[in-house]
Amino acid sequence: MWPFDKKKREHGVILLTEDSRCLVLSLPVEVCCVRDDTAQQGWALLSDDCFPMRGTNAPMILASERDVAPIPLDGNSKTQKDEGKKLVSQIFKERRKQAHNSAESEIRKDRIADILQTLIYGFGGTICIMLIYGLIASGNAHWPF
Repeated sequence: MWPFDKKKREHGVILLTEDSRCLVLSLPVEVCCVRDDTAQQGWALLSDDCFPMRGTNAPMILASERDVAPIPLDGNSKTQKDEGKKLVSQIFKERRKQAHNSAESEIRKDRIADILQTLIYGFGGTICIMLIYGLIASGNAHWPF
């Protein structure tokens, strides 16, 4: 058995959509979250929010399209909302740091390109001025006026 042939673990999600649909999905499990690649969404996988599906006893979570954290079923929604906000804030900070690091390299490349362009124009202009001065000084070229 090859390690890359191993099937990823899946977890059940009941997704409540904005247009009042209820979708039952089986999504792959990543580190502490489940993700839906087609919709480009993901939800935190918290053990307190799992419940057994009727008939199959498969673990499920209840999630909304707008939230990152699953909908709590234990009646403790205030702490769940606070944890969800902290999780979103942490994801935002990590993504912002990652975007900042990638922007620094792009800015560095643009700055090097600008400096190189200025050097080329400056060097070309200096050569042209030296050629004109050499021609005038040798007497091969005369001022038109």
